[in-house]
Amino acid sequence: FERAFPGVEVRRPIVVTHANDGSGRIFIASQLGVVHVLEGSDAEESATFLDIEEQVVYNDKMNEEGLLGLAFHPKYKENGQVFVYYTSTAGPHLSVVSRFTVSKNDPNKIDAKSEQEIIRIPQPYWNHNGGTICLGPDGKLYIGLGDGGKGGDPHSNGQNLKTWLGSILRIDVDNPDDGKA
Repeated sequence: FERAFPGVEVRRPIVVTHANDGSGRIFIASQLGVVHVLEGSDAEESATFLDIEEQVVYNDKMNEEGLLGLAFHPKYKENGQVFVYYTSTAGPHLSVVSRFTVSKNDPNKIDAKSEQEIIRIPQPYWNHNGGTICLGPDGKLYIGLGDGGKGGDPHSNGQNLKTWLGSILRIDVDNPDDGKA
């Protein structure tokens, strides 16, 4: 094995991706709540693209919370939109999916004040939260949710069509309903 970015240190990396904007930049999301940006595959250092560590719950002993998903809008080059899925400090075991927009002054920084919460999902426990998010070829945001936790799915969320837990949600982020994000 050969270390890809020997000069870059990222604690608890969860996603390595790109913005599909032709820039060649590489983005690494950390479960602790920081997204790093590297200027290409030969980068020797990273910069902070997004830092929401203060609003993200993460504990090494209960390590299935934190920043769990990162996805760039397919039209990121035009609209600068990035989506994140994280466990929020706003409530116990509260999963949040939000949209952020890149800074108008710096393409290597997200405007932290641009956060627009799309959905909140209460979780019964700290584990089995899922976290993968992506935008599909239909332009919809897909959110993979775990069953909500504890061993053996004690609430049967994985088989319950009346809960979002244990599901894949599909959201039209480009055409929200009135009053909804």
